[in-house]
Amino acid sequence: MKLGVLGALDMPMMGQQIAALLAEGLDLSAIVLDAAGTKAKDIAIHEDRTAGRLPAIPLADFEAEGIACYFVSSHNSRAAVDLVKRLGLDLLVSAGTPRILKAPLLEAPSFGVLNVHPGLLPAFRGACCVEWAVWHDAPVGNTVHLMTEGVDEGPIVAAEETPIAKADTYVDVRVKVYEAGHRLMARAAKGIAEGRVARSDLRPQGEGQYFRPMDAGRIELVKAKLAAGRYRYQR
Repeated sequence: MKLGVLGALDMPMMGQQIAALLAEGLDLSAIVLDAAGTKAKDIAIHEDRTAGRLPAIPLADFEAEGIACYFVSSHNSRAAVDLVKRLGLDLLVSAGTPRILKAPLLEAPSFGVLNVHPGLLPAFRGACCVEWAVWHDAPVGNTVHLMTEGVDEGPIVAAEETPIAKADTYVDVRVKVYEAGHRLMARAAKGIAEGRVARSDLRPQGEGQYFRPMDAGRIELVKAKLAAGRYRYQR
């Protein structure tokens, strides 16, 4: 099975996800890079969540792997779809795309496109799902799912709760969830690549709930809740 990665040069987490895939012994055939840059607001949000503890890994660090990189104007462009088909890619892993992916790209690889969502689907779809889970005293975790045109709605490949310690701060929680998500994605991709997971094994999500970005005031309350050890799942 030929595996490719979707990303963009300044996506903060792309290198971390590539490193996790390589750590699982996966061979990457291609990295398809979208020309759109990451918004300054999104980079600032990432810095607030991780406080520099998950720095971007530049693609140059993977030079020895000899992975071919391709640039496209958009992951949804005709050229991107044709590229995936021409390379014969069977599975794409989203390691950060600035696009809501459309059907032609989602259907271009024979298996599909995987995404890891930092929330337990379908209960927590949308934005700030770690913060909303803490707000509602629900578990935090990650879900790897096959992407569809419905945001966070595709069938589930794997899901995993992230253990949180009593002393964990907001940054600790966010970093733990991100790191666990990269590992979960890598294990899920490996299971598919090795033929242990088929499309028929995936389970549909069913009904769920979407969450909007959390306002700054509530985020500060979430941080305070964690600092005080009042989150139900701090053990």
